[in-house]
Amino acid sequence: MSTFQVILYKEDYYEEITRMGESRIIEDHPDKVFWGNVNLHGDQEQLQKVFERIHAHPMVQRGILDKTKRPRIQDFEEAILLQVYSVNKDESGEFELLKFILGPKFVISFQEKDGDPFDGVRKRLQDNKGIIRSKGADFLLFRLLEAIIEGYFDLVEDLQGLDFFSKSRLGDWNPDPASMKSMENLNQRLFEIKKSIRPLIETVAFLEKGLSGLIHKKNAKYYHDLRQQCQFLIDSIESFEHRLESSINLFFTMQGHRQNQVMKTLTVVSSIFIPLTFLAGIYGMNFEYMPELDDKYSYFIVLGIMFSIAVGMTIFLKMRKWF
Repeated sequence: MSTFQVILYKEDYYEEITRMGESRIIEDHPDKVFWGNVNLHGDQEQLQKVFERIHAHPMVQRGILDKTKRPRIQDFEEAILLQVYSVNKDESGEFELLKFILGPKFVISFQEKDGDPFDGVRKRLQDNKGIIRSKGADFLLFRLLEAIIEGYFDLVEDLQGLDFFSKSRLGDWNPDPASMKSMENLNQRLFEIKKSIRPLIETVAFLEKGLSGLIHKKNAKYYHDLRQQCQFLIDSIESFEHRLESSINLFFTMQGHRQNQVMKTLTVVSSIFIPLTFLAGIYGMNFEYMPELDDKYSYFIVLGIMFSIAVGMTIFLKMRKWF
């Protein structure tokens, strides 16, 4: 990604600019909407030119350059500063703090990494799809925030498609420690997603109220829909968490059941052989006088008794439905 990208548009006009240059883009095109996308790790000279061209308040500049990874929204009357988390489109799926400045006729977005979720918005502007070109900067900001939320929806859908969850639904899930670890990692991931989305709901709610003159009242309905999408996403995540918690409880229940089965087997075996061991222990003692030992049939008699005890215990335990 280049350091600076600009899209300048209105209903019947579209232009892309890759450098700020010395021109007064905003002042020279008062009838057009200006969207600038800036890489904060790029050319710092270009970044300062951006601040100069939009006459950014010093507090806005400090907010953009601040390294604190904290979502927030601040209204400076002539501009609104927003900071929200977005899901990276790379394989890492990490969260990145995106920053926005909304002005009367412009939106500036700032990011630290290459790649963003705004390709769909660029495509709409380029192909003049929908009403985006006929609307102002506040509607453009709505579309950008909507793209961020769609990224969260895609992430949650990917998590819901994990294999061990599919097997759980089919009833042939065979839990093991590796599955347990995967579920714990998934639970942590859902917590991180919720932690990133909740500030976004507060940001959208502020914009929906239209307390700033930069959000037109006729466009407040779009932010209302956006807030409902955020709430639906939170509800979906919480439902997913309950389902995950049920699977974790199922894991422990199955583990407990397996242990009970093992203990029951050991108990049955012990119940049968303890009396036999008792008899073997008695007649295994080396006392000099044991009358039974003089009988030539005593060995077979004891074996018969032991066999009868084993059969009797087996029948008794079977009647008690121990196995």
